[in-house]
Amino acid sequence: ELYTGADVETKSAFEIEGKKKLIKSVKQAIKPKPNSKILGVRFKLWLYFWGDKPKKEKGFRNWVKNKLGEPPVLLSQVNPAATSEIINAKIFNQGFFKSNVSFEVIENEKKKEAKINYILLLDQPFVIKSISFDKLQDTAIKRLVLENTKKSLINVGSTYDLDLLRKERVRLDDILKNHGYFYFSPDYFYFKIDTSSKENNLDIYLAIKEDAPQRALKKFGIGRVLVEIDSSVYDD
Repeated sequence: ELYTGADVETKSAFEIEGKKKLIKSVKQAIKPKPNSKILGVRFKLWLYFWGDKPKKEKGFRNWVKNKLGEPPVLLSQVNPAATSEIINAKIFNQGFFKSNVSFEVIENEKKKEAKINYILLLDQPFVIKSISFDKLQDTAIKRLVLENTKKSLINVGSTYDLDLLRKERVRLDDILKNHGYFYFSPDYFYFKIDTSSKENNLDIYLAIKEDAPQRALKKFGIGRVLVEIDSSVYDD
């Protein structure tokens, strides 16, 4: 059967903020992609079959099939169970910790086609209740972080988003780099997440990994400045 693509459906007892964005990100994770369409027609697939079994190995039909055509994407190439796990991990990383993903295969026996319908059973997402920097033991780094919290990508009241936490580490690393922490890296930061609250709230603690090298915590300044002049260009 020809695989014609996937639909994403959400079910929730609550109003989901940013549902369109969530569905879009989920669709990007679904693989494989079905055969492409041009004005509703799978033209590349048609070219593939038109060039099927060419008389010559290097003839025109062979060129059309392999260069312009597109082999069929079959239902047998799709693993909806594995894809459901990937989707579940993706929505988990966007704060939906208590959600599940199921799927159903919808077949059209007459056309010998099939598609997959993924169903997202969503609970309320977890929201950031507090952000603490008390676990930052290095006072100089802690001061720099606190001075730049206004431009933070994570804020109290926002939905948990793992991607934003990663970007926030990079942002903080840039700040440290610009203040002399030459050997620091975003990977030396980590966020501890506390979800012990009975409600869908969580507390975030920013810290530096214990195994971060000492030179990463050292602030560097400019030492000697050497100026080299090319005498072949400047005679005087």
